Amino acid sequence: MELFGAITTSRYATSNATLSSVYNPSSTTTLIRVCSLCPGQVPEKLAAHAYKICHWNPDGYVQRDSVSCRREHRNSPMGRFTPGFNTKTGNPISRSGYMVPCKRTSDCYSRCPAHVLTGDRYQCQKNYILYDVAYTDDDGNIEMVSLSEGNTGAFDSDPITQAITGEYGICVDVDSSMNQGCPDKTMSGIVDAVIGCFDREISFFLCGLEVDIKDGDTTTASIEGNFLYIPPRVLVAAGADHDGDGNPSPAITCGDPVDCNQVRSHHIRTQSPKLTVQRCVSVRSQKCRLLERTSSHGAGAPPACALCDQ
Repeated sequence: MELFGAITTSRYATSNATLSSVYNPSSTTTLIRVCSLCPGQVPEKLAAHAYKICHWNPDGYVQRDSVSCRREHRNSPMGRFTPGFNTKTGNPISRSGYMVPCKRTSDCYSRCPAHVLTGDRYQCQKNYILYDVAYTDDDGNIEMVSLSEGNTGAFDSDPITQAITGEYGICVDVDSSMNQGCPDKTMSGIVDAVIGCFDREISFFLCGLEVDIKDGDTTTASIEGNFLYIPPRVLVAAGADHDGDGNPSPAITCGDPVDCNQVRSHHIRTQSPKLTVQRCVSVRSQKCRLLERTSSHGAGAPPACALCDQ
């Protein structure tokens, strides 16, 4: 689920603003998978964005590139999953295709396929405001901006058609207007610190467990999987033959915390004319980080990687 989507930091200029959730080939991209952010680990500007869309979002702000169910033509009867990541590099890409209108969630069940990553159905979000970038200042104030240049709004629902059909909603992965957990920004920061930071102490043992959300309803969130590693935890289930060799794609599993996180150390020897230094460096080479770069169907890392310490 792309709850937070891809966040690209760019256009600092005089306002030192953050450009979020829209792909720019010249920018640096950071992927945020969950809404619980540790203030000591991420910039305050990203935390302000997380608060606006994850903690308290009664207006239903939806970033355009986070909508993955799209139609080839405005009048196409069915939508299809549109990847947000390049299948070869894992880098975020801009989504194209017309958004799927709806009047109720059952419309999304019939007009959009199950999500390729989670198997969940899309939700009809009727209360929403589309935006392209989020600008924040040094005081933590944030403004959701809908850009006018390019084709940013070219795939939005047609207002005239909406007035005729009465279908004012759009099919989304998760109804973000339901994110109304904490209206106080200071308290939400405390929640982020408690959950996001202290969770790092146990995340080593949580990697490989799946955060399951029933059909996009965040109130049903639960942790599922094998807590004892017997049998091994499944990061990616076995799939069809993708390379044409006649064999199905094997499953990717991990049998213990070290295997799931794959933390290893190696020695680096640095030598100069006067001094030779040997250092032991810890390198984190996680399977989930590999899966981010080789994302199935361009959907991103699997849900079983959501709780890994990354």
